[in-house]
Amino acid sequence: MDTLDFSSWSRHPAKVALVCGKHSITYADLVRRAAEIAGRLGALGVAGQRVALLLPNGTDLVCCYLACLEAGITAVPLNPRSTAAELDFYLTACDTPWLLTHGERLLSLGSALAPGRRLLAVEEPESWDVSPLAAHPGRPPQPTDSGSRPALIFFTSGTTDRPKGVVYSLASLASSIAPFFSAPFLRYCGVPRGEMVYLNIASMADTVGCIHVLWTLRAGGTAVLQDGFDTDSYLAALDRYRPTHSTLFLPHAIRLLAHPSTVRDRFRSLRMLCFAGDKTPVELIQFCREITGRVPLVGYGMTESFVIALNLSSSPTRFGSMGRPVPGVEVRIAGPRGEPAAAGTAGEILVRSPQTMLGYWRDPIATKRAFAKGGWLKTGDLATVDRDGYLWFTGRKKHIFIRGGENISPQEIEGTLHRHPAVKLAVVVGTRDPVLGEVPVAFVELRNGGTASAADLTSYLARELVHYKVPSSIHLVRDWPLTRTGKVDRRKLCP
Repeated sequence: MDTLDFSSWSRHPAKVALVCGKHSITYADLVRRAAEIAGRLGALGVAGQRVALLLPNGTDLVCCYLACLEAGITAVPLNPRSTAAELDFYLTACDTPWLLTHGERLLSLGSALAPGRRLLAVEEPESWDVSPLAAHPGRPPQPTDSGSRPALIFFTSGTTDRPKGVVYSLASLASSIAPFFSAPFLRYCGVPRGEMVYLNIASMADTVGCIHVLWTLRAGGTAVLQDGFDTDSYLAALDRYRPTHSTLFLPHAIRLLAHPSTVRDRFRSLRMLCFAGDKTPVELIQFCREITGRVPLVGYGMTESFVIALNLSSSPTRFGSMGRPVPGVEVRIAGPRGEPAAAGTAGEILVRSPQTMLGYWRDPIATKRAFAKGGWLKTGDLATVDRDGYLWFTGRKKHIFIRGGENISPQEIEGTLHRHPAVKLAVVVGTRDPVLGEVPVAFVELRNGGTASAADLTSYLARELVHYKVPSSIHLVRDWPLTRTGKVDRRKLCP
């Protein structure tokens, strides 16, 4: 699958494509709405450029994605909870003045962002100052250039102090959906494509939410969109929509399974309940099976290469494994110098597939560092592989940690703290949390004469960073544990 084929939409125009709250939209309405937005953007002369999407999960965001695909525009989805400082960085980094958002945010954004940004209210395309439009055929998206043209840029926290833009083409985007149409996965799901109902809580500004919703639409199913996770709302959606598929990040799964109203009958319709975001404890898998009657689908992926492996086995001997590589994806385990690791020995996971990113946006140095010889993407994750090809996670070579399904770079938080006038040195580490997986904790040394409390620094970070990047606690220190080379020993800060 090297293109996004939506030809099946015309056969079932009256079928409900998306449900969000009290609103629903048919495939015919979805096509018309996306075509209108594509036409308006085209009339503005945006084709070939980048357009940032600052929208919550909902029909507008999906329509904008499809409109950009059709109009030859690179979509740059952004977390709608981002601060003004973060947004300015993203917009500058991807070099676009165009920002699509909801009308109620126009005034506040206009006063907070740097001058020169063109803000457009997505629900009012008729208000965009464009020339009269030619009649639009109102067809599903028909992308033509599926090769090297950037179609999507996802921003993610990397190993540097600033997020990087991860670039995908239409071909790599289509390849990321292809594993969900492979014979092994279709047998696992056991649901005809058109009968699929996917309950989505993951942000569509990130890869998990985006790919699962596009997969559902490509299959001709119905996607039920929730903007974030709330246990009661999720349980109500299970009862009302009887979804066949859904994905939860580990903190959500823990909260759901502990809820007194979570009983087996509510999960009767589910054929796939996926747990994502981090290594899934065996105990949680067993508990899920006891409560819901379903063995959760566990997999492995990353922003730079989408879904890499899936564990389609229901055998208890496979609980805790990340699974085997999906069709079209090659995986090998490398030793310290890039050589093949010995059987049963942990090494870095290297990945090669058509769904891998094109590279980091306008960062050739970081892109070169991300790949080994032969086009192998270095994941920075460590694992062993058993004789049946199942991957078993053992740790991370990189410093990134995951809080509630969100990747966090400690260097980004440290860089923000270092811009505070009272801060001399800041070190951020991750510590285990029973619900969120890992949370950031900051250690700060103040400058001579600097005055700032932990509460002051927390308030400062809350203004500069999205909420999940703000440390759970900040400790003021004077003496640092050091390694023999004179570097701060992070492991001793928060063992």
